[in-house]
Amino acid sequence: AFLAKLAAAGTQPTAHTNTDGKSDDITVLSKGLPVGAAELSPIEFDGAITRQLSQDKDTSTAQQPTRLYVTDVVTSSKHRRMGIANTLMDALESFALEKFGTDTMLYLHVKNDNAAAQKFYQNPKRGYVAPTSEQLQNIDVRRLEDNA
Repeated sequence: AFLAKLAAAGTQPTAHTNTDGKSDDITVLSKGLPVGAAELSPIEFDGAITRQLSQDKDTSTAQQPTRLYVTDVVTSSKHRRMGIANTLMDALESFALEKFGTDTMLYLHVKNDNAAAQKFYQNPKRGYVAPTSEQLQNIDVRRLEDNA
């Protein structure tokens, strides 16, 4: 499943953010040890944007939306069902909103056979849904999935 969400204000998580200019990593610690991590990156969109909106005659003044890809959301098997994934996603979503603004779109893929992950992302708290045709405009989804 390919899912998306518009960045919006949420709760303030307890997580450590590491930014290296290429991607932004979030790590959740328990007793000083990492128990979960996630990455937010624009790199997966390299070559997947088929046409920039600013090249359209009708939308020459339109600003290209920020598109970020959520990758590698992982939780230690011993720490599952403790809210770690929610903390990670809260941190990624808050970071995207603060750094890039409210017109930022977050995208992710979930394997079709991973019912637990689909349920997690699509629940009302997370709010990820199948992207609209407008949100997919100018995105080569197959290439994006290959990049991820």
